[in-house]
Amino acid sequence: MPASSLRLFVNANESVQKFWPGFPGSIDDANIVDVLIQNKADFEPGAWWTVSGPGCARVASRLSDTESSFVAWETTCINGGSDTVEARTVIYTIVYQAIV
Repeated sequence: MPASSLRLFVNANESVQKFWPGFPGSIDDANIVDVLIQNKADFEPGAWWTVSGPGCARVASRLSDTESSFVAWETTCINGGSDTVEARTVIYTIVYQAIV
């Protein structure tokens, strides 16, 4: 994730803001990734983004076993590019079926 997206995550989550004493003045885009990794919080931004990132909450709440719900989520929230939708749709369908 780019530093600008990581900053959105940090700004929205008090639990990780403590990694930067003097937050918000002490956070630096050049080392935001390093700080998250050092504190074993490098997985959290991606997980948070999938349901809470800009535009994600509404479409994530509508995820179902339909391909159209996944494509709406993929293109609105993840923005992986149109070339990623087909491959990711297959994976989503397999995972969804395994967890329901």
